[in-house]
Amino acid sequence: MTELSDSPAAADAVVSSDPRRVLLFRHGCKRGSTSGADAKTLAATLTSDGYLFRVSFLLAPPPASTVLYFDWPGGAPVSNGGYPYVLAAHGDSVLFEVRLLGWSSYRDDDVVHYFLYVAGAARPPSLLQLPAGDIRPTWSSDMKSQQATGLLRRGEDEFLVAQLEVPEVTPRDWAELCVLHPGRGSRWELKRVPIIVVHGDGRGGVGRTMKWWQTDETVPVGDRFLCWVDYLRGFLTCDMAADEANLKLRYVPLPVAPPRGDPSARDGHRPHLKCCRKLGAAGDDAVRLVIVDPPCRCGQPGKSTCARGLFAFTVTTWTLSLCTDGPMAAWVKGVVLDSDELWAFRGYEGLPRVPVEFPVVSSGDPDIVYFVVREDHEGYNSSSDKMVWVIEVDMRTKAVGIGENCPLHF
Repeated sequence: MTELSDSPAAADAVVSSDPRRVLLFRHGCKRGSTSGADAKTLAATLTSDGYLFRVSFLLAPPPASTVLYFDWPGGAPVSNGGYPYVLAAHGDSVLFEVRLLGWSSYRDDDVVHYFLYVAGAARPPSLLQLPAGDIRPTWSSDMKSQQATGLLRRGEDEFLVAQLEVPEVTPRDWAELCVLHPGRGSRWELKRVPIIVVHGDGRGGVGRTMKWWQTDETVPVGDRFLCWVDYLRGFLTCDMAADEANLKLRYVPLPVAPPRGDPSARDGHRPHLKCCRKLGAAGDDAVRLVIVDPPCRCGQPGKSTCARGLFAFTVTTWTLSLCTDGPMAAWVKGVVLDSDELWAFRGYEGLPRVPVEFPVVSSGDPDIVYFVVREDHEGYNSSSDKMVWVIEVDMRTKAVGIGENCPLHF
């Protein structure tokens, strides 16, 4: 598996012995008699406290969503919680957590299990519980640890799980990586890794560049790179195949200017940019960035307030080649797609003419991007008549596909 997002289209992935790619929904669903999950994807394990736990997948071709189903055949350990949440995915492997809720409102007595699912092409799928350790360090909140956790599939039988923490120290010129090699060892290793600014944003070096850093997502690239992304600042890339003594994080700015100062200073809330920006793999050593921007049709900068431009937007793609040493290559601008042009694509007929959201880059073909289109674009309402579509856009052929299980209801 390769990509994850918080939209209904959650992951560009390969699940089961059938090597087709799927969009994996982050939240697991309880297995029922009508779940329809593929029996070939079934895997089970005993948890560390002796409970039988099983998972399987209800497969669907993109742009429809594939769902992870689970059950506790002998009964769940607790009445609260026990639902999987997908943390990371790469190739045919999925990393997810299962949280068993305690009684404290502070959640400090929750029990969290972590599992690695591996589909495998020539053998039955497997499910492995990861050893207890530092995947959720004491200094990191639940949300931060989820976003900063990555999975890297390396070769036939090698996996790597890594979590990043950038401590709030001055200057922020180093970070901690908590690393586990499932199957090769049972111990987590904590590493202090330097942050190298090869070409920063030109405003004060590593200290100024990293001052407001916050990880939004972790992206695997090929079989050696992990990228931790701040969609306001840029991303940190690490060659995980390097000698452990020589691990380093290289800062790469985005091709758009970062905000000045603390982005949450105005109203106390950090902008949520995962709905309009997405970094994904574009081969073994390159990344593709997709940005959805609301341009103005009145000749002024920023979001338009005129009637024609109220729902206008542009989709822009950028590509960057990664390297292990020396100067990083420059971003190369690719497709610039106007909303009017997208709405005129073959296959878009009948869908709302509103901004597309939550892009996901296909790992099999980075020119294919998945988006969410919401009928209720102004907000997620609880009303059941608000519809959501997941669409597949081929940026080359200018065609749109709509998921078979869409429209969806939130």
